[in-house]
Amino acid sequence: MTKTYACPKCGHDVPLDKINVAKDIMLCPACGETSCFSDVVGEIDERRYADDVRGRLNAAPPKHLKVECDPMDPTGRIVLTQRKFSKGALFLVPFTCLWAGGSMALIYGTQIYSGKFNLGVSLFGIPFLLGSLFLIFICLFALGAGKHMLTLERGKGRFFWGIGPLGFWRNFTYDRQTKVEQGYTRYQSNGQSQLELHLTHPGGSDTVHICAGMDEDSIDYVEAVLKREVSRV
Repeated sequence: MTKTYACPKCGHDVPLDKINVAKDIMLCPACGETSCFSDVVGEIDERRYADDVRGRLNAAPPKHLKVECDPMDPTGRIVLTQRKFSKGALFLVPFTCLWAGGSMALIYGTQIYSGKFNLGVSLFGIPFLLGSLFLIFICLFALGAGKHMLTLERGKGRFFWGIGPLGFWRNFTYDRQTKVEQGYTRYQSNGQSQLELHLTHPGGSDTVHICAGMDEDSIDYVEAVLKREVSRV
């Protein structure tokens, strides 16, 4: 079957032999009018883009993603939160118990037991203490105590990763010119980069990286929500 494009003037199909890509012209054999081929292709891409977004949003959010919005809020505030148990906790928790428990018992437990304080040994143990606290934080997050949370309020966004009030966040802005697409993190985990979302603007500002660490289904849904909100600003 020969591929055709719809004439923007009358809607009839225009075959490929009536299109000059080099000159960016298409001639409709039905109405005799010419149009810019690039404009027609752009309209098709925009329709596909809109259909893709609607299709993902019409489906239910992924199991671990909670979507909250208050229709009475004049800012149109939307909050998307993911809490999920990670299989990595099956390794992290025993490892943390052995590594953190063993090092803390050896460095500080022996001092407490003997009742003698050793400044040099205590200072030596500080990196191990900080490492233990970080591992405990990661374990709690992997067990489902942590969250990824994205807040959108008509052109303003905030992404948070952490437990309770403790964690990391990124504030950003967006408008109709903002491009939302999936990409990969700059760093690697177990030799692989993680999926994330990239927000870029034609103005040349830095790319905003958010949603790293979320599962693929949640990122797909969040991407669709962001694209919809970008079109509404």
